[in-house]
Amino acid sequence: MSIKVINNQATCANIFRIMKEKGLTPVDVQKGIGFASVQGVYKWKFIAEGKPNCKGMPSTDTLFLLANVLGVSVYDIVVFNDINI
Repeated sequence: MSIKVINNQATCANIFRIMKEKGLTPVDVQKGIGFASVQGVYKWKFIAEGKPNCKGMPSTDTLFLLANVLGVSVYDIVVFNDINI
């Protein structure tokens, strides 16, 4: 039996791929989702690049805000892997 799990690194890379396609900067996204600082957006870039000690991904609430800012569906952002259990 297999289940779908979120690939955090690929999802974060996908965020930056979509941002590039849409011509959006990290500051544009930061302002669009209401982050006080752009550092939260850059954290996703570090995760996408596999930097040590960088883990996680946007929260569920942030994913929906991000989808709105990017003009895509949450399912266009999130990357899933199938794992066998």
